[in-house]
Amino acid sequence: MITEPLLIDAGPLVAIVSENDVRHNECVAVLQTITRPMITCWPVIVEAAYLLRRRPDQVRNILASISRGAIVVDPLTDPRIFPQVQSLYDRYGQSGLQIADACMVALAGSLGIRTIFTVDRRDFGMITPKTAGRSSSFHTDAHQST
Repeated sequence: MITEPLLIDAGPLVAIVSENDVRHNECVAVLQTITRPMITCWPVIVEAAYLLRRRPDQVRNILASISRGAIVVDPLTDPRIFPQVQSLYDRYGQSGLQIADACMVALAGSLGIRTIFTVDRRDFGMITPKTAGRSSSFHTDAHQST
């Protein structure tokens, strides 16, 4: 069981609501082990909605999860977040880091969260954020745990 707070990235959101996604079963299996509401941010919701643009029913499922409290959307109001996002993007943007992923890493640091549920090894594998003075661990694969 995953009992600590965690952030959820767009990849697992898409996989969970898309039964045809190759990662659907493994992401749903991880989802069933999570005991707390998952936290994300609007850039991640926008990225997921874009990926699901031809499936508005699946976007509605994500929005319904937010409405019922299964997913909490952080408004990114901590003033330290955007300088961190800019710094991450300046450093890793040319390597393909997406703004939503930079926001997730900065949010993890801001909230002291050590786990991000993602299937994106490329972007999250290139960065090592700091949380409370120590390296964060990432749930970068539905089979891995932190």
